[in-house]
Amino acid sequence: MGNKTPRRKKRLRQHKRSKSKIVGILLKKKNNQFHVRDSNTDESYRISVREVRKAFIGDKVQCSISPKGWAQILKVLESNTSNFIGKLEKSSRSNKALPLDSGKYNKVNILGKIPKNIKNSSYVKIKVIKQPTTIPAMGIIEQTIDSSAPETIANEIAISRFNLRNNWDKNVINEIKKLQRLEENKSNRNDLSSLCFVTIDGKSAQDFDDAVYAEEYEEGFHLYVAIADVSHYVQPGGFIDEEARKRGTSVYFTNKVIPMLPGELSNKLCSLRPKEKKLCLVCKVELDKLGVVRDASFFRAIIKSQARLTYDESSKYFEENNYPEHLSSSLKPLKEIYDLLKQKKISRKALELDIPDFSPKIKEGEIKRFVKGKRKISHKIIEECMLLANICAAEILLKSRITSIFRVHPKPDSINIQQLESFIRTRRINLKIRPEGKVEDFYSLIKLSQDRKDQEEIHMQILQSLNLAYYSEESLEHFALSYKAYTHFTSPIRRYPDLMVHRAIKELLSQNSSDEVRLRKVRKVKVDPQSYPFKQEDVSKIANQSSYKEREAEKASRDSLNTLKCELAAKHKQKTFIGKISGITNFGIFILLPDLGIEGLCHLKNLPKNDYFIFNQNSKSLIGKHSGNGYFLGDKVSARIKEVDIPMQRIDLGIAK
Repeated sequence: MGNKTPRRKKRLRQHKRSKSKIVGILLKKKNNQFHVRDSNTDESYRISVREVRKAFIGDKVQCSISPKGWAQILKVLESNTSNFIGKLEKSSRSNKALPLDSGKYNKVNILGKIPKNIKNSSYVKIKVIKQPTTIPAMGIIEQTIDSSAPETIANEIAISRFNLRNNWDKNVINEIKKLQRLEENKSNRNDLSSLCFVTIDGKSAQDFDDAVYAEEYEEGFHLYVAIADVSHYVQPGGFIDEEARKRGTSVYFTNKVIPMLPGELSNKLCSLRPKEKKLCLVCKVELDKLGVVRDASFFRAIIKSQARLTYDESSKYFEENNYPEHLSSSLKPLKEIYDLLKQKKISRKALELDIPDFSPKIKEGEIKRFVKGKRKISHKIIEECMLLANICAAEILLKSRITSIFRVHPKPDSINIQQLESFIRTRRINLKIRPEGKVEDFYSLIKLSQDRKDQEEIHMQILQSLNLAYYSEESLEHFALSYKAYTHFTSPIRRYPDLMVHRAIKELLSQNSSDEVRLRKVRKVKVDPQSYPFKQEDVSKIANQSSYKEREAEKASRDSLNTLKCELAAKHKQKTFIGKISGITNFGIFILLPDLGIEGLCHLKNLPKNDYFIFNQNSKSLIGKHSGNGYFLGDKVSARIKEVDIPMQRIDLGIAK
């Protein structure tokens, strides 16, 4: 008894000293430890497992901070989790579900009876009925995820993890019904339904937002890029518009799309489906015989796609120069235009990196491996056509001075340039990359790396030196494309900034009696706030939100793929493969296993124990302090899959002896 009183007093004294409070976000680190990040200072505080049980990961919490820097949750200010994907734990006494991102500490009690056909450890979607406090959260099973479909599981995990908007509320559904009864005003549209437009997309695509047609004339070529007129149906401030703005972009998974617009619009009403007359906003570009733009015009039109082509199918036509008779008049000049645009791209030193892209090969519900994709000529042809339409749209927006959204890709930072130059010198490439960032220098490096064994490694280092592109209300350069100004016009079905650009061009059309806007004639305009209610601050907010949503969509798509990669790795645990070093950091080496098409990390602790390895920033290598031997990008190594943590998306490798 004598020892207990002083300890209690000591705890009371410590509690009294613990007066500081913060508001922050509860987060989980990759090493399975938890912390609270202060929303004001970004400082992190450790938190015990006992405290973690009071909230979900991602919750905004108010905490007290102990003298030793530990956080104690006082209350949850904002709950981040209303539903989640987890694994079911069935027992005779109670049933629980464990959120995949919470380790083993946030078990949720399941209310109601569970059907016998739902097995233990099944993936389930849980709706949270009561948030956690000092007692566990409570929830009900909304859906059982089909365990025989690995892609579906991976997608649902990503949707839950990033809290993606995946349903349409009643207001949106009711507005769609009204749109389906909307009469189409065709009086102010050019009827181009007799021209041989085609769409070229992936096999599974349904949201056809662009169609192309080309023709040759005496002085050169006409290229028509017809884009679905989404802005005709989606009015600013409506329920569909507000939902699209919140989503920002469609999210693409391997076998599923979460669309920015409801399927009735994205796949039916707006989609440029074959043999159906559709409303479009058309960019017509006049090119001379050298591929120089003489003029461009934008106008409303009606088109009828004559064929729905796939990339594989159309690539065969272009490569063999052998076209179906009914499509030859359009596809042949389209290829000639591409050849001219490709030369213009080379002359302006635009960057074109060859970065490997892997997609899962699944047979009978089982992941076999990830396969390296290949860009076909039809991908490049459509890409060049879209780039040209986008640059013409950007020029018209600039000349008119109308408030709109631009796509910006800033120059690389000087420190990144310096690191890239140091790296290529270790690869015996003597090239000066100017610190102010000149696209010509990067283009020269890409040319020098052609046909080298380490081309892939050099291209990856170039990519990592570049800044991310983003949306802005300001017109600034696009470094990689080597354009002074650039925007997105060609995908309003799946990107909100494109829809905004359409609205800006429509405003210019409303002020022009000729029902078209020409690049050579456009002048500064004064907008009507009734028909175009977008001020500079509104556009700035939309641009920032769209940039954020784009990043989020990319992360969600990558997250789904990473889950599948871990599932594949788990099936090959303890097996040894010949791999290629694809990345090196101060904590280990990343190794690509070509036989599986996946990448894992060999931590420093899993390297041979007979040496101490030091990271060289310049050469991106790990060098043995005693032996002088090391690991370099592109080296082949024998690697064994040691451990796989699917929820944390971690594949641990070891160097096989």
